[in-house]
Amino acid sequence: MAEQYVGKTAELKEGDRRIIFAGDNEIGVFRHEGQFYAYSNFCLHQGGPACEGLTIAKVEERLLPDKTSQGLYFSESEMHFVCPWHGYEYDMKTGECVSDRKLKLRSFEIFKAFDPANQAALLETIDELISADGKVHPAEARFRDDVQRLLAAP
Repeated sequence: MAEQYVGKTAELKEGDRRIIFAGDNEIGVFRHEGQFYAYSNFCLHQGGPACEGLTIAKVEERLLPDKTSQGLYFSESEMHFVCPWHGYEYDMKTGECVSDRKLKLRSFEIFKAFDPANQAALLETIDELISADGKVHPAEARFRDDVQRLLAAP
């Protein structure tokens, strides 16, 4: 499949989604926890618009050791999106149907391209890459500084 422009990173805020068309594919693109996820907008149940319904945290029941319920709570780690036709829920990070994890929406790879007009986005991307392991190594810091000097040069 050919690459398809979705938009500038800054245009898709945390929690936003965008439906795009790429050839014969209708694709839902989500931004969640700073990451981008893209899935087919064709629900596995009956073909509804899978990516166009609610986004909601997974609902979990907390049980005591004797199996007594402490009530229902929203998950702090798992987000879902819901097909508006019949309520099929999908895991935001995997595209799996949460009621049957063997079913999974087709996913699409997201690429971040450099926009010369947006130097801040380049530096943000470099920061994401060099701090992926939680540490900034001296060589990585020098690289970032070198890129910043090149961008500032006339």
